[in-house]
Amino acid sequence: MVDNVIDQTTFQFRLRATFANVDERLWPGEFVNARLLLETRRNVIVVPSTAVQRGPQGLFTWVVGENNTATVHPIKVGPNTGDLTIITSGVSEGDRVVTDGQFKLEPNAPVTLTPPPATAGSVGIK
Repeated sequence: MVDNVIDQTTFQFRLRATFANVDERLWPGEFVNARLLLETRRNVIVVPSTAVQRGPQGLFTWVVGENNTATVHPIKVGPNTGDLTIITSGVSEGDRVVTDGQFKLEPNAPVTLTPPPATAGSVGIK
């Protein structure tokens, strides 16, 4: 059952569901936070959410060109999950985006590239 009230601050709503609880880890009437997978998008361009910036003309990201200089690219975004945001336009596959230090940039500024930190269990995204 879906509650018809949406929390305007978090855009969340309540659901009531019945499902198997074979291992009896949940108590009747207990509240849980759950995520519902509505669709799986394939072959999309994703960037770290930190690369998405907001300016007076809307959303944008800094893209690093072949000569290691930064340029502004207006973008349109799709949904985000975790630390990733889907880009629907404005960035192409293979573009390098700036994820840190954007406040220091100006158009055509030289950029120093640093490799991403390796983390345990990190997964490459294609």
